[in-house]
Amino acid sequence: MAQRVRFKRHIRFLEAEGKVRSLSTINEGVDLPGGEPFARMIDAITPMPPKEHFIAVLSRAMGVTQDMAKLLSARLFETGLIEYFDDERKEHSRFDRQLHLFDVLSPVKDHQENIERQDRLNRAQVLVLGLGGVGHQVALSLAASGVGSLVLVDDDVVEESNLHRQVLFTHADVRRPKVDAAREGLLRIAPACHVQVCRAMVGSQEQWRSIIATFPGTRYVMISADRPVQLVSWISTARAEFHYHAIKCGYMGVQGIIGPMVGPDTSGYDELFESWGPLVDAQTSAVKRINEMAVAPTMAASNAIMANIAALELIKHITGVGGLRLMGCRLLLDLRDYSTCFG
Repeated sequence: MAQRVRFKRHIRFLEAEGKVRSLSTINEGVDLPGGEPFARMIDAITPMPPKEHFIAVLSRAMGVTQDMAKLLSARLFETGLIEYFDDERKEHSRFDRQLHLFDVLSPVKDHQENIERQDRLNRAQVLVLGLGGVGHQVALSLAASGVGSLVLVDDDVVEESNLHRQVLFTHADVRRPKVDAAREGLLRIAPACHVQVCRAMVGSQEQWRSIIATFPGTRYVMISADRPVQLVSWISTARAEFHYHAIKCGYMGVQGIIGPMVGPDTSGYDELFESWGPLVDAQTSAVKRINEMAVAPTMAASNAIMANIAALELIKHITGVGGLRLMGCRLLLDLRDYSTCFG
């Protein structure tokens, strides 16, 4: 398959005072000589010359020796400004923009590697436990990004009070099982996604083991159910036996809590954080009764913020791009002032 050379399509340039700067972020970029040298380089690269002729083309356009052209080429690749691409390969047009985000997060020399990252998403299976405001948004983002298979687990039905924040559902879905309504919504957005459903509530360690055993291809679990409180411990305990990574996402009042992610070879949830399970179980009947009446203060915007941080962390782990900041720790986000801390 013929390879060519091109500027990375997500790169933008700005020229001022005789210099050209590539724009990566507001504060980051690469400085290049402006004026005629930059114009000549543009003339050499924008026709996307074949890989095997690139040095000669660059040498002629810049008016330098081939040795100098090799040094310039190496510098352009090193700074992530140009890349190889397969001229005849059909690319993932649906996911074109996120292929470029993969490259921004972890730059590569050959665009084929970004396509392979997308292929990893297409082969992945993620189980989403709980289809409330956070869980349904995670499922939506994962399906839209190209995750090949989703397993939806929830025993609840759609209520009118869900509609202001659970945007997959419509008024026509009220009183329908969430797993069925969510499956239909996801397939409207991502018809190639294989969506399996399990209408159940996890009430014990053994019940969780039974559910995860039913979907043996699952390598990632999104925990977005908040009851029972022992749920995170049960899922964490089984991670090595069933060989999956799991990440928790939820909130308490105005505080979003994203993470930790744990895996087969990492410390478990109970090793990282003290479980509230025993304390909750020890509450008096009066406290339990009033707690059962409590509702979560939430809206679509706040759910989407937390859910999409968790979804991005899963995508980064599946594709291998970027750093994993939530492995073994939690991000705490205060919605009042957007302050964050890790703990």
